[in-house]
Amino acid sequence: MVTNDAYDRLFGGAGFEPEDAAGLPIPPADRPQQRAARGERFRVEFAVIQAGGTRRWFEAVAEPLTAGDRTWGGVIAIRDLSERTMRLSLERLMGAAGHELKTPVAALHGYLQLVERHLDAKSSPQAHTYADRALVQTRKIGELVDRLFDVSRIQAGRLELVAATIDLVTVVRDAVNVAETLPNAPTIQVSPSRAPILVRADAGRLEQVFVNLLANAVEHAAKSTIEVTVRRSGSYAVVEVRDDGPGIASNVLPQLFQPYARLGQKASAGLGLGLYLAREIVTAHGGTIEAASSLGEGTVIVVRLPLGKRSARVDPLPAAEDRA
Repeated sequence: MVTNDAYDRLFGGAGFEPEDAAGLPIPPADRPQQRAARGERFRVEFAVIQAGGTRRWFEAVAEPLTAGDRTWGGVIAIRDLSERTMRLSLERLMGAAGHELKTPVAALHGYLQLVERHLDAKSSPQAHTYADRALVQTRKIGELVDRLFDVSRIQAGRLELVAATIDLVTVVRDAVNVAETLPNAPTIQVSPSRAPILVRADAGRLEQVFVNLLANAVEHAAKSTIEVTVRRSGSYAVVEVRDDGPGIASNVLPQLFQPYARLGQKASAGLGLGLYLAREIVTAHGGTIEAASSLGEGTVIVVRLPLGKRSARVDPLPAAEDRA
């Protein structure tokens, strides 16, 4: 068997013992090298336990080598799929967790609301305080579960939009009203168009987008002002959310809208899903979302949505594996 330098770097110049998805050794006769030597054409995924116990995933693609009517071997191309496989496994796990947690979290929040209603003036002040704090925390858990559930629906291609003609200015103002109640929220200054800006969209989903953008700005902004602008530009409505936070380095900025990304200089307690969900929802409306930032100069996120009667896409989104 002849190998190249990349093969030698991956497997130490020696043979390897591949495992299947269940972690069982693949029989010698069914291993990629032996199948290729027999002139088989195939594509197969397998795992290899490397030094230190790390399990990595690979894909082998083989084509037979022929001369005239004779097959005398084959050639294999092997690529490392570990990052993709780990990401997909994480997304499936998070989606399943979100689905399973949704009902008990909602029930817990409901019971805490009943407890709060049964407290009266004669109840201990600490009981009121603890009930209020518990409700705040279960509400936060519910929001995290909703995000996980949305990711699950996106990955399964089941996120749907209920489109109607709406005023984007009103949606943005509603999102600002929510963001202003966040802990330590600075002043949020809105500069909307004087006239309504009509788009064909799902109002609830767009409010979710702008609440996510504003919450991200609140988390990373300094103690001054977050600026929100709503305007028309050609055939698009444009919403800009600008903060004066520490900014994001240019080399990591492209990762901002990736799932589970937590960038910036300030640690975040979230899952890193808000901006990912915002991108998916905006894209489903036929729009775009972009970010510009540099260290020490804050961040601006720009959302563009088609104006007028143009229909938003209301069919389910394709699964992540089918999108570039």
